[in-house]
Amino acid sequence: MPLTLCHSGKHAEILLVAIYEHASGWEWQREPTDHFNLWLALEGQGIMECDGRAWPFAAGTMFLFPPGMRMRGHQTGGIRMINFTAHIRTDTMGAGLMAPFLRQEGPVQLRHFIWASHLCRYLSEAFFLRPTEGRDLVLSGLELLLQSLVYEKAQSPIDPADTVLIQIVERIRRNPAAAYSVAEMAASARLSAAQFTRRFKAVTRLTPNRFLIEERLGRAESYLRETDMSVQEIANRLGYRDVYFFSRQFRRFRGVSPTAVRQ
Repeated sequence: MPLTLCHSGKHAEILLVAIYEHASGWEWQREPTDHFNLWLALEGQGIMECDGRAWPFAAGTMFLFPPGMRMRGHQTGGIRMINFTAHIRTDTMGAGLMAPFLRQEGPVQLRHFIWASHLCRYLSEAFFLRPTEGRDLVLSGLELLLQSLVYEKAQSPIDPADTVLIQIVERIRRNPAAAYSVAEMAASARLSAAQFTRRFKAVTRLTPNRFLIEERLGRAESYLRETDMSVQEIANRLGYRDVYFFSRQFRRFRGVSPTAVRQ
């Protein structure tokens, strides 16, 4: 059942809130619709075309397509594509609700993409699995995403190096067990190690090494609470070669030993 987004007496129906995962070679084409399409790339990169214009996109790129536009997209790299979409339909009165978000054509690149990716996954789950109790969450979350369009369009363009940095952050989140070095990550962003560390901290509020530790320990806490894996198995799965080092690091940053989490 559609949800209704309300503001100043104007109404819009939320028809769909979903995340789609695609294998490599993603292609998408959509004929003109009667609804707005809020579209956000969560993973992957490609080209999005709309009524004769084309824009590149990467993780963190957000579009808002108005009704009546022909859309087409295709992937240009990577092994898969993941995107978030929300379909919002309005009548004549409700169209004014969306007007503030359409003042500048084209996409925006979210500076703080991490919060948005978490929010999108939660909104998709709430829309499909908790349509009643999750209703207010979905409406508030979509309003927040739409407001981020206004905010980002008012800012200066994101440096290309920061776009790469956002992709690196997402890669660490997906696979914290892999080996990462500041030198290699900085090189991929075409920055010195010092510049990369400074920009990384501006986005995540943590240094690269501390961010990796937090991602690993956060995953470890989930394993400890939700699985029967031993501490040794968890350490191995998260890229630690020495279980004693893992235990010392866990105690240092969490204040308790790994085994204490299960008690």
